[in-house]
Amino acid sequence: MASAFLILSYLIAQFLLRIFVLHFSTDPVILFFLLWIFVMISLILILYLVKRIFEILLTSTIGSYIFIRGFSFIFGGFPEEEYLSNLIYYKEFFQLDRIITGTAIRYFLAIAVTFIISVLIQLFYTFAKNSSSNNNSKETRTKSKSKSNRTNGKNLMKK
Repeated sequence: MASAFLILSYLIAQFLLRIFVLHFSTDPVILFFLLWIFVMISLILILYLVKRIFEILLTSTIGSYIFIRGFSFIFGGFPEEEYLSNLIYYKEFFQLDRIITGTAIRYFLAIAVTFIISVLIQLFYTFAKNSSSNNNSKETRTKSKSKSNRTNGKNLMKK
């Protein structure tokens, strides 16, 4: 779980770096580490508040990325993360625009669609499991109450 947390915080920090590098004149490496620390602290707070939802979002993000990345090894056209990171580091935005082509955009859309489907499936099974466990616990409580009432009645009759 910790490695998935670090990967998610890294991906979010990389995304935010692309936005913030245009607006701040600091060193991109320092800016990245500051963003990464900020994202990790934010995710820890969110995790504390909504643990189960966070687990669903985390596994959906990692799973959809890995699933589509696996297809990209077969079909090609997915931009390499290290190369993109270096282009951002050296502020080569013109080359970055040339790399993000139609194929890369289709991969990013496929990741988004796979993410949404994964979240919906996990939410459905999570809430279906919770509702069935609640029904089972209610039935168990009702059965145990009726059983205890019968035994109490028998004990009273014996006296």
